[in-house]
Amino acid sequence: QENGNGQEEDGNDDSRKLFVGGLARETTVGKLRAFMEKYGEVSSCTIKTGLDTGVSRGFGFVGFKTLDAFNKAMEGCKTDKLDGRKVDAKTATPRDGPKKIFVAKVSPETTEETIKEYFSTFGTIAKVELPYDKTKEQRRA
Repeated sequence: QENGNGQEEDGNDDSRKLFVGGLARETTVGKLRAFMEKYGEVSSCTIKTGLDTGVSRGFGFVGFKTLDAFNKAMEGCKTDKLDGRKVDAKTATPRDGPKKIFVAKVSPETTEETIKEYFSTFGTIAKVELPYDKTKEQRRA
């Protein structure tokens, strides 16, 4: 299922996920998925795009349902081409470390404690940064 952000997702498959580099700009999520499905069942497929442009950055990630399919794709990508280009497939390395989110339009009256209390229902909160407007001498909304 495509999620509207140029991604297709279905579960956590980090141990069977490939980084796929060298993609042509015209390569779509659908083309990448179809290319990879010859190696086995694909569980997720993403092509990363520029935030401002929406244009492919030339790489993406593909997750497989089985380790066998993952291994076949690693091997097959050494010789097979997608949209006339040889793709560079490597084991994806999950990013560790803190995850950040940006929340817009928070009222300046909302306290740091209220924000922490609300978001702690989703996990551990390490830090809350509240932007401050020095010229107006108040928190920004």
